Amino acid sequence: MILHERFGTAKKRAWEKFGKYHYSPNTFSVAARVFLATEVFDGKEVCIGMAACTTLPSGTVKNAWVSHKVVILPSGSKTGVVNSPEQLSLPDFDRNHLWQVLADALAARLVGEGHRYFCNASSAPPELISYRNDPASGWRPTSKNGLPPRDKGHGKKYGNKSRAVNAEGLVVSHEYVGAPKPSL
Repeated sequence: MILHERFGTAKKRAWEKFGKYHYSPNTFSVAARVFLATEVFDGKEVCIGMAACTTLPSGTVKNAWVSHKVVILPSGSKTGVVNSPEQLSLPDFDRNHLWQVLADALAARLVGEGHRYFCNASSAPPELISYRNDPASGWRPTSKNGLPPRDKGHGKKYGNKSRAVNAEGLVVSHEYVGAPKPSL
């Protein structure tokens, strides 16, 4: 998977294309760093998704970013071939697997730039959250993961649901630490 960073109005255009396929399409930060994701199918590099991240506002954690959006187009979607006017329909593929690959590629890029990288995706589908709970994923739960919020004001509110908690009312928070080293 290749990540191509987008700037200025190209960020908004990317969200206009991919937002309708996200589980939370009504929110997008214009301050986000945005990356288009491409993959090679049948020898052609095609656009399959996008990922975005924002700086992590914190009084204690420095030089950190947090996942904002990760979107993979569904199989059968029309998409463009890189550096060509050609359009094609995406073949059948495991969308959840490519979501994980994209999320990890963005996390690895930010960590490679010397940042810490977190994900607080409480609204994400359960299978995507459970992926990050697996120690082999390269993610580790933070000290707040799985705990009740500190108080009623924890996290930002969207409607009547706190963004920082899952359906059980527990905080969902992971940090990317990279894939574990194989044991000898």
